[in-house]
Amino acid sequence: MTSVFGRHKQGVETVHLLFESGGGVVSDGIALFNYFNNFPLDLMIYNAGSVSSVAVPAFLGAPRRYASARGTFMIHKTRLTLSTPGDAAVHRAIAANLEVDDARTEAIMRERANIPEDRWAAQVTLDVTITAQEALTFGIIHEIREFRPPKGSQIYNI
Repeated sequence: MTSVFGRHKQGVETVHLLFESGGGVVSDGIALFNYFNNFPLDLMIYNAGSVSSVAVPAFLGAPRRYASARGTFMIHKTRLTLSTPGDAAVHRAIAANLEVDDARTEAIMRERANIPEDRWAAQVTLDVTITAQEALTFGIIHEIREFRPPKGSQIYNI
């Protein structure tokens, strides 16, 4: 963060972010949503391949969102693979935590996008893939556009 804010003082006003993610931990996705949503520079985020799972709500935090014509998004309910046995109380607690995570991610997606109800219903049991054209229709992205920062831009890979 300090390098971004430091660069801002040197005249950088716009960040073009190529974002690709298979998902991960829900709390990390929520944190990224909040980070992108409150980013102090003009943030343009691009999906040039696939943004999946909790990375979709994170992506929705950016104020200007784009996807390649071949980009996809994938949504599903929160999942957890148990590696240790547990009793009914442990499983109820885990289920309650999963429901909280589902509610947090769904609230972001419903606030920022208009995914049809049949797609919401399908993601209860399936991975639901959304094409770039559908993402445009649903409001996940603002435009189908390839990642092409202006010539002369400084490029950083992280």
